[in-house]
This record gives sequence, C-alpha cells and structure tokens, in this order.
Amino acid sequence: MSENDVKNSIIDALNKMGHYAFLVNNLAVRGRSLPKRQPKGLPDIHCALKGGKYLYVETKFGKEKQSTEQKEFQRRVEALGHVYLVAYSLDEFLKQYEA
Repeated sequence: MSENDVKNSIIDALNKMGHYAFLVNNLAVRGRSLPKRQPKGLPDIHCALKGGKYLYVETKFGKEKQSTEQKEFQRRVEALGHVYLVAYSLDEFLKQYEA
C-alpha cells in the first residue's frame, strides 16, 4: 500500500464516521514555493471532528520520520487541545484514533 493509499483510506474512514476530513497539498509544485502564509510542517490530513475539535494526521511511509517543523506544528495544536496523529497505515491510525 502506498502513502497515497494510506491517506485516502484514512480520509474515507473519517468521513464515514461522520467527520469532515480532507487532504491538504503541502508540497511545492514545479519549483514554486509554498504559499506565503502556509506554515511549514503542515500535516497531510485535516479533519473537523464532531464536537468541535480538529484532528491532524501526518502520514508516513517506510522509515520516514517527522521533520522538526512537523513536530513543532504538533506541539502547537496539541497545546490548543486538538489531536495530532502520525500514521504509517490505516490499521495503525485506527488503533491510535480509538485509544
């Protein structure tokens, strides 16, 4: 299963649960930089949860690890009471989400 497959399966699962999840393109395209106000370390999936909190999911593949910027984004949103998960597969995501 590719990283894109993992992203799509997580988004599908969250939307089936009644949340509002979507993919955020956070890569520079064809040599263009990120939009000026877009923070570095933005996670792949953003999700508005029922009840008002946000869930952010960073998907990884193989031996990839979070960048310093991703860890900082995680620290900031968790300090505000939101949820941030790192997932390598749908099964891993579901185990973390249900915990």
